[in-house]
Amino acid sequence: MKKLNLQKISKTITSLALVCMLILGHAASVSAAENNNSDVPTVTPEIVAEELGISLNEAENLEQNLNKAVVQLPNLEVGDSATVPVSENLVLEAETHDDGQIMNPLTKATNDRTITATLKLKNIFGGTVVTLTAVGVFRTNGSTSKPIDAYGTHSAIVWNVTAKKAVKGSSAYNAYVRNTFTGKFNIGIDPVNMTVQSFTYTCTTYCNAKGVYSASWR
Repeated sequence: MKKLNLQKISKTITSLALVCMLILGHAASVSAAENNNSDVPTVTPEIVAEELGISLNEAENLEQNLNKAVVQLPNLEVGDSATVPVSENLVLEAETHDDGQIMNPLTKATNDRTITATLKLKNIFGGTVVTLTAVGVFRTNGSTSKPIDAYGTHSAIVWNVTAKKAVKGSSAYNAYVRNTFTGKFNIGIDPVNMTVQSFTYTCTTYCNAKGVYSASWR
């Protein structure tokens, strides 16, 4: 009877175990990638056009048209609003407002001021497609402004939107907060010809020690 080569058997078992670990690890990474993309809608251009009330050409060029429109938005001062055309049937509307506090710039009383900046993508029939709302809360005393909170909310048709990041700047005479949003969907059915329509927009809101504020989207 042949003697068993225990050392050789041990090496074989170890090799098989390593192979299994690599296979399982690859499967887990693929599964994680699929899960990360599972919330991203995949639709046809025709569905996008119908849902948004736009033409087929507009549906296929949303990302490009949106990016061109956003850079045309002006900086918005206290209570300002602005409208910029995106394409034939879409417009961007931006506005700012505060919590309505009446602040006396001659006093040094401490006040907390909530400032809201809103960006809406709408069709010409008045339907809202995407709403991004950036909120900043500042504590002012006439000498300094301190960001104490920053957050974003959103709603959308077709896009999967997330409030990606909220950043509070340091205390200063003119302090700021930044809220960043991302949106994405896949357009097309054939994986080879599928394209991603996405955006990443950041709203920067400033509020000075006197409670005067402004906001910009980029």
